[in-house]
Amino acid sequence: MKQDKKKEANVPNLRFPGFEGEWEEKKLESIATFFSGGTPKTTVKKYYNGNIPFIRSGEINSDSTELYISKEGLKNSSAKLINKGDLLIALYGATSGEIAISKIRGAINQAILCVSTVQNKLFIQAVWLKYIDKILQNYLQGGQGNLSANIIKHLKFHFPNNDEQNKIATFISLLDKRISTQNKIIKQYKSLIKELSEKIFSRSFHFKDTVGNDFPNWEDKVLGEIGESFNGLSGKTKEDFGKGKLYIQYKQIFDSPIIDVLNCGLVNITRVEFQNKVQFGDIFFTVSSETPDEIGMSSVLLDKVSEMYLNSFCFAYRVFSFDILNPLFASYLFRCSLFRDKLIRIAQGSTRYNISKVEFMKLKISLPSIREQVIIASFLSTLDEKIKIEKKMLEQYANQRNYLLYRMFI
Repeated sequence: MKQDKKKEANVPNLRFPGFEGEWEEKKLESIATFFSGGTPKTTVKKYYNGNIPFIRSGEINSDSTELYISKEGLKNSSAKLINKGDLLIALYGATSGEIAISKIRGAINQAILCVSTVQNKLFIQAVWLKYIDKILQNYLQGGQGNLSANIIKHLKFHFPNNDEQNKIATFISLLDKRISTQNKIIKQYKSLIKELSEKIFSRSFHFKDTVGNDFPNWEDKVLGEIGESFNGLSGKTKEDFGKGKLYIQYKQIFDSPIIDVLNCGLVNITRVEFQNKVQFGDIFFTVSSETPDEIGMSSVLLDKVSEMYLNSFCFAYRVFSFDILNPLFASYLFRCSLFRDKLIRIAQGSTRYNISKVEFMKLKISLPSIREQVIIASFLSTLDEKIKIEKKMLEQYANQRNYLLYRMFI
């Protein structure tokens, strides 16, 4: 590769030898066509369990789907077929802004945009990933916002000729393969933690105290009897976000069982308004999702904070006493399948699912003694520390990739 000694207009800083000339700025609508899909009526059973993979926004990177629709479901809905190799963008929800080249042929729903183009799709994907943070900042302020075909088709990017696009795309794909390998390592560790968590919370795996005795039996507790819930921000507009006080964003809760306070957003809070503040030990839940399987994702705040708030698309649960429920233990408990199955059963909706806080507070959880909770949490968190080490390696690879993206693209 060669690096330009003098920056020229519409020329990247880092370039493969043999390529010259300026890159051309183009709107995506000038090089691509777009379409999104739809969802067959869930009340019509014959529309489902067919042989057509039904791709939802959280599955655009997957090589399989959880749902399948029939030919009748496809024919009698706005669902659209896409081919393996098509470029897909998630429009809204927790995965809003994600981009992928489809690994399967199937039908897409309304939360996915298919981008059809003769340009190199890997190149477009790389350009998109370079600018994704800026795109989301412009259009998704305040939490769980929406993209649209109209927004995307008017975005402008710079493009070289096809030969240079192909050269860059091939190089980036090699970096992506190494990152993919690292992701697989992390996934294996996560699977191990999940498997052990299921055994622990189903009580097929038992801990003993320091002298080898069994701990007391676990006790059932009703959430409404050991804690209280409260809402996130209210009455805010787009203009209120981007400056001011820290607030926990929807994606932080969705992505991790423990809140990373360094990734919080900012929101303006006036002196005369009342908004609920969060504190150490609070547990947050997402209240709405495209699928019941993704509803009620939880995350716990394990940092002591002076003033912090919660986004309006989630609610918080605060236990009355840490002598009842240990916060670190809670981060594992509320993500285990035994509890999530209970949440899924109270989810309501057809094309979008929601949780009733009233029904949530009626749910029961089974708790061991505080001493056993601490031991379980410490055991699982030790495995999580190993994942953090692997994630740091992944971060280094990703930083190298991002550096090259910024140097090789305009």
